[in-house]
Amino acid sequence: MANPRQQQDTPPQRTAPWPPWLQGLAFNLLCGLYFWALAPIVIDAANHSVQGDKTIAAPWLGVLLIVLSVAEAWALPRKMAQVNRTLSTQNTDPGNVPIFLWVFHTLIGVVTIFMALETFGFDFDTIDSQSPQWWLVGIFLLVVLKEIYLLLTFIGTDQDASNNAPPTPKEHKLALGADLVMVAHTCVLYTVVWQSGLEQSGYVGENLAITLLNALAMSLVFFILYLPLRIPYFVQEICFAKTLTQKIRLGASLMLPLAPALLAPL
Repeated sequence: MANPRQQQDTPPQRTAPWPPWLQGLAFNLLCGLYFWALAPIVIDAANHSVQGDKTIAAPWLGVLLIVLSVAEAWALPRKMAQVNRTLSTQNTDPGNVPIFLWVFHTLIGVVTIFMALETFGFDFDTIDSQSPQWWLVGIFLLVVLKEIYLLLTFIGTDQDASNNAPPTPKEHKLALGADLVMVAHTCVLYTVVWQSGLEQSGYVGENLAITLLNALAMSLVFFILYLPLRIPYFVQEICFAKTLTQKIRLGASLMLPLAPALLAPL
C-alpha cells in the first residue's frame, strides 16, 4: 500500500510536454527561421505562378498548399484538445478570441485554396461568367465544411478537457506532429497569401518617415494574418500572460517572426 506522504509529495503531471509560453516561443522561433531561410524560395515560386505575370506554373507549391490545408484539419483539433486540457487546470477562459480569429482563418483558407489552383496554371481571368463552374463551387464548399469543423473544435465541449491524466508517450508524439504541421501550415500560407504580394508592391517609401509608416502598417497586417493561423498557441499565451513580466515576454516572443517576415520579400 502506498505511503500517503509519498502520494502527497508527488508533483502533479503537466498535460503538455512544455510550458505554454515555451510552446509559443518555439513556434515563433521556427517561423522566424523559416521566413529568413526558406520563405524566399516559396516567394519566388508564388510570384511566377500566383502573383505577377503568372508565366510559370509551380504545381509543387499547389500540392504543398493542399496537403498542408488537409493536414491542418488533423493537427489543429489535436492541438486544441491539448490546450483545453491545459486551460482546464488553470480555470481560465479565452472568451471569444478563438471565434474572432477563426473568421480571419476562414478567409485565409478560402484564398489559399484558390491560389493553390493558380499554381497549377489555372487562370481565373479566363472563366466564362455566363456558365457556372460547379467544380469550383464544390471546392469552395469543402473549404467551408473544413472551417466549420474547426469552428466546432473551438466552441464544442472537448471530452479531454476534464481529463487530467498524464499524456502517454504516443500522445506526446502526436502532439509534436501536430505542432510541426501547424508551424509548416502557418509559414507557407502566410508566405503565399501575403509575402509574395508584398514583394510585388514593396513598402520602402521615398523617405524614412514613409518607410516607417508602411512598416507599421505591414506589421499590423502581419499579425492579422499570422495570429489566426496559430489560434491554439495564442489562446494559451493570452490566458497565461497575467503578470506584466509574462505580457512583456509574450510581446517579445511575437516579435521574433515579425522582422524576418517583413525583410524576406526585400
